[in-house]
Amino acid sequence: MRVVLLDPGLQTAIGHHYNLDLGLVGELRRLGVPYRLFVNQRVTPELAVRLGAEPSFIFHPYARSSEDRLIRDFEDYLDLNEQAFADLKTLSGAVDLSDSLVIVHTTTNRMLLGLARWLASGLFPASSRLALVLPHVSGLSEGEPLSWDAAFYRHAFNRLRPHLGQVLLLTLSDLQAHEFGALSEAPVEVMPYPNPASGWLRDRVQTKRPPRSKHRILFCGEATLRKGFHLLADIIRAVGGARGDVEFAVQLNGWRSDAERVAEFQKFARARYDTKTIAGFIGEDDYYRVIEDADAVLLPYQSMVYRSGTSAVFEEAVYLGRPVIVPPETMMAAQLAPHPYAGIVAGGHDAAAFARSILALAGDYPRIAEGARRAGEVWRARDGMDRFVSFLLARASPQ
Repeated sequence: MRVVLLDPGLQTAIGHHYNLDLGLVGELRRLGVPYRLFVNQRVTPELAVRLGAEPSFIFHPYARSSEDRLIRDFEDYLDLNEQAFADLKTLSGAVDLSDSLVIVHTTTNRMLLGLARWLASGLFPASSRLALVLPHVSGLSEGEPLSWDAAFYRHAFNRLRPHLGQVLLLTLSDLQAHEFGALSEAPVEVMPYPNPASGWLRDRVQTKRPPRSKHRILFCGEATLRKGFHLLADIIRAVGGARGDVEFAVQLNGWRSDAERVAEFQKFARARYDTKTIAGFIGEDDYYRVIEDADAVLLPYQSMVYRSGTSAVFEEAVYLGRPVIVPPETMMAAQLAPHPYAGIVAGGHDAAAFARSILALAGDYPRIAEGARRAGEVWRARDGMDRFVSFLLARASPQ
């Protein structure tokens, strides 16, 4: 059985879609499994060559089609799913998809209805199976009115339900499985986390870290409000005023809208001896080495997305055995609960709470470092891109 990857969100060598596709393609190549990867028509030529990707989709899952501030979510849902269905029909006419495992690793409600219509059209071969990895946020919140997102998922699942014999529904946590199971009224399986660090860890050349006198706290990822980047200066001031044996490494990876915030932090960091910055996007090898080199990884995240969804940085840090500092009432905090010495769950979402957590970590570092090492063993035994691909291939045959 062949593998066909559909990722209309892939355009550039930055972000979630790129990391997943890179890891998936690398693992399939390592196993000798034939694959085809169909991506957005606007993919950069260099990236298409690197991944063996074929530009195909006009549809992009994060596009907007409506300017109506009152119902634009509804109009986007209709318009984008229409475009997704049109693209899938075109793909069916151009590519033989028979005897294939077709994987969509980021199945938002903006594509799910289009996929349901594709199955209903009879264009999807009976000899193939469709694996849909559902995202972090269902939009369903117990005791709250039904949100646009949850309503759209419900509507799309209603159309998908007659065809579930060919469909594998997957997600990343028990809470997500519960929510998407309620919306789909179908089994949703929790999969191994597709951690790309598995390939890097297997293939890397191990180096010995030079000794240093300070605990290095790393922040990496986007310089956005939802990642808590705006809290960093206050966190660093509070920690620096209390201890002299802590230093910070901060990645400045912002888009145009984050430029002012990044510039302010650069000015702040230049005036301090305990803060160094890492400029912009860095490649996979450098990224994982930065995590492996850190004494702890700070995740002062603010978005409700993380109530039921994890963070790639969190997963990669724990997978590599690094202590983490995470927000309360999140999936990350729940995952740490069975591993209480693998990191610190902050007592709040404000800068002071994260600063106190760093101080607590620095004051008990040997025990926390050992706890993180043990947690890493659990993560590596359960997750990884290799385990994710093996999981999918084992379920490839239609029921």
